[in-house]
Amino acid sequence: MKTKQDLAKFDHDASEVRDKYRVDALTEASELRGRLALNTEKAQTTRAVLRNIANRSPAALAAIDNDGSPTFAISIDRHVGGVLRNLKVTDNDAIAPGDILRVERADAPLSSQLAEKAIQ
Repeated sequence: MKTKQDLAKFDHDASEVRDKYRVDALTEASELRGRLALNTEKAQTTRAVLRNIANRSPAALAAIDNDGSPTFAISIDRHVGGVLRNLKVTDNDAIAPGDILRVERADAPLSSQLAEKAIQ
């Protein structure tokens, strides 16, 4: 009699474990479907943006070249070895804490050059 009860309990426990894993697997599959749909939507949006950029960039570049807008020179004042130095940089150069960033028209002399001329 005890053996039959133990077998029935094991069958019940096995059924509960099987149902739990089945529910967990279905829940995970549902979440993954949602993520996949979201990623598919993001990929479609990105493709559309890239197509838009590819179609409009030649006209935009031509407009930039022909608009006569000024170009800018970027420099930073940085303490190097206790001495303040003016360094010309580009958009991709790193800026350190304490640097003073200067953006000026490229066709105009830098303020440091103006200061040197004023001293002479």
